[in-house]
This record gives sequence, structure tokens and C-alpha cells, in this order.
Amino acid sequence: MNPEQAEALTAFEAVRWDKEKGFMNLHLEGDIQRVVNAINGRRRAIKWTNANIIQDIIYLLNNFNIWNCIFVHREGNNVADTIAKDALSFQDKQEWQQIIPSWLAEALASDETLLYDSI
Repeated sequence: MNPEQAEALTAFEAVRWDKEKGFMNLHLEGDIQRVVNAINGRRRAIKWTNANIIQDIIYLLNNFNIWNCIFVHREGNNVADTIAKDALSFQDKQEWQQIIPSWLAEALASDETLLYDSI
């Protein structure tokens, strides 16, 4: 699996999960510009092998009242990068609702610090 396909599949799973949970507004962030561009309607931006994934994402996005998808440089996307790396070791899907793992709490705290330092 190449990075573009991994990013597209991750976006698909995120949109599917939000729809399943009944959310009506969605904010997506991605660190591969081609995937973000494709989700935002510039489908020629991606490899043809990933076009069906993008098409499925766009189909699901029609269920939301409001949605947006923005590009964020990897340096500004530490939490997603941490989750992606740790997810490689998971045997099954993981979902945390009230108590999150310490490694994720640390990544969130670090991201929050970076956010406030930049303001």
C-alpha cells in the first residue's frame, strides 16, 4: 500500500465512522495534498487506482450538512501521525470514547502546546 492509498483509506474510514455515529458536520485534515485535492473535487490529482476510494468518500460526504477537508503539513499533524504509526501494531480496530491511551494523551497534549505556542 502506498502513502496516497493509505491516506485515502484512512479518510474513508474516518468519514464512514462519523456517518455511523450520526455526526452532521465534519472537518477532515490530511497531509497528502493530492488526496485532499481529490476529496475537494479535483479527482485527477490522484492515481487512478485510488479513484474509487475517493468516489466512495465523496458519496458518504453527501450525508453531512457541512464538511471541509484541508491540507495540513505533517509537522502540524502530530496526533494523526502518532495514531497511524501505533495503529500498525493493533490486531483489531480500536475505538476510544471516554478514556484514551496514555500515548495518545501525550500526543494530544504536545499538539495543544504547539497550537498555543503558535498563537
